[in-house]
Amino acid sequence: MPLGYPTTQIFNPNGSTNEFTLSDLPAPGSLLIFWNGVAQTLGKDYSLAGSTFTMVLTPGRDDSLLAYYMSASSAPVPTSSGCQLSTTQFRADFPEFGNIGVFPDSMVQYWIRVANLLLNPKVWCSALCLATELFTAHQLTIEAETMQTANIGGFPGKSKGPINNSGVGGVSVGYDSVQSSEAEGGHWNLTVYGTRLYRLIRMFGARVTLLNPRGGPGTPFAGGAYSGPLMLPGMQNFGN
Repeated sequence: MPLGYPTTQIFNPNGSTNEFTLSDLPAPGSLLIFWNGVAQTLGKDYSLAGSTFTMVLTPGRDDSLLAYYMSASSAPVPTSSGCQLSTTQFRADFPEFGNIGVFPDSMVQYWIRVANLLLNPKVWCSALCLATELFTAHQLTIEAETMQTANIGGFPGKSKGPINNSGVGGVSVGYDSVQSSEAEGGHWNLTVYGTRLYRLIRMFGARVTLLNPRGGPGTPFAGGAYSGPLMLPGMQNFGN
């Protein structure tokens, strides 16, 4: 099974400790530590023992530490029947979905199964597990918003676009959603995970067009020209 799965963690120091524990054992030589955006040097700015790194100086409460590394654990493996992805691995790669109360295992498993039904392993190849995780994260984000609406007595499932302006009292904030959206991305633009996946869809969906020079029966080129999968923002992208 392949090793070296990319993992990112953000630490918010409490101002009193200089030891921090990673969620997984990093592959040798892969750990990168950033203190307030500044790269730190192993052996000079911090030391590493197993999955725990220790900073020479103690970060303050207003500081931020970011750790990027390749996990030494076995990565999810793409197979002909889909990506063998566990809820544990998904939550490790996307820790923002770690709240089991909001994102129960049953919900995560459901969308992983749906992804395995829709994502074609022959198209995605070694990127299948990445696509599966982005697809699952996209659907979970939308699902959580729907559940939140239902919990306050609203009507779940109502279609709506991204909010680009909101206000409280005399203060309003607006966002340029056009800059973060993909043209013709449709519902994929509802989440950052969806836009990332849609960029990959456009790349992996681009295939060679075979024009049929000799389309007679019994020849290797029998049949019409193949124009590649539909480049629509819906599910048609996944099956071809």
